Amino acid sequence: MKGKLLLHFLFVLCFAHSSFAQNIKITGTVKSSEDNTPLLGASVLLKGTSVGTMTDFDGNYEIEAPLNSILVFS
Repeated sequence: MKGKLLLHFLFVLCFAHSSFAQNIKITGTVKSSEDNTPLLGASVLLKGTSVGTMTDFDGNYEIEAPLNSILVFS
C-alpha cells in the first residue's frame, strides 16, 4: 500500500508543474513616434499589476509575463 501511495505521489509531483501558468520572456524596443529615436527610461508594466521594467539607453526592454498578458507603456 505504501508503495502505491508513494508512486501516486511521485506521479503527481512530476506532472504538477505543467498545471501552473507559463511565463514567456518578452523583449522589444520603445521608439518615439515623432522621430523614431529610442526612448530611454520608458516604463513597461503588466496591466493590473505593479510588475514592470524600464527601457535602457537604447530603448530596449525585457520582461517575463504570463501568456496573454497586456503590456502598458508610458
